[in-house]
Amino acid sequence: MAEADDKPFKQIILIDDNRTFSSLMRSVLWEFGFRDIIDFENPDDAIEMMKTTFVDVCFLDLMMPGTNGFRVADRIRHNSELRNRMLPIIMVTGHADRTNIQRAINHGIDEVLVKPIRPKFVYQRLMGVLEKPRVYIKTRSGYFGPDRRRRKDPNYIGPERRKVDDHEVLTSTGFVHVREHLAAQRPVAVPAPVPVVPQVPVPAPVAVLKPAPASQPDADVFLLD
Repeated sequence: MAEADDKPFKQIILIDDNRTFSSLMRSVLWEFGFRDIIDFENPDDAIEMMKTTFVDVCFLDLMMPGTNGFRVADRIRHNSELRNRMLPIIMVTGHADRTNIQRAINHGIDEVLVKPIRPKFVYQRLMGVLEKPRVYIKTRSGYFGPDRRRRKDPNYIGPERRKVDDHEVLTSTGFVHVREHLAAQRPVAVPAPVPVVPQVPVPAPVAVLKPAPASQPDADVFLLD
């Protein structure tokens, strides 16, 4: 679970060729307390970083020059060298039609964020993948990613859990074990020490004696009949 104190230490990457949009996303995430944000125009550079750095969440654009978010997601889900094999992927697109949603599911994308973005929905998608992660499965083709079925039933045996290939479903115990193992490999964030401010003695207040006021003559008293 992503507690408020953990947000500054969550590693988030943005893969998008549009620098203006990446800057907008960075500003939105910053407002929600996330500080460790890196953006990439080239998916190859992002994947190389994932091999050496534990990334907590990836925001992935759908339309990019020479490739698309589906192909990049496939590369991530079939790459056994990533530090975080259970990396949540949130696809960002302005074309969230039924066909693209279905393709996103088939390619192992956890959530879809629709453009134009609204900060409220950015936060909902992000906290959703951090606090309520999907059940992940492994197939013989090398795919390791979220189950097609959103309902958490790792013992389900039915048609098309994945589109192709036999699969190995993590049991509930195994699923928790793998996530704990991956989380243990994540670098521990050590907060910066709080500077000690020396205490400066405060002098005691000095009493100021004021001279007594001069005596005033008694006022006249009038008796009314």
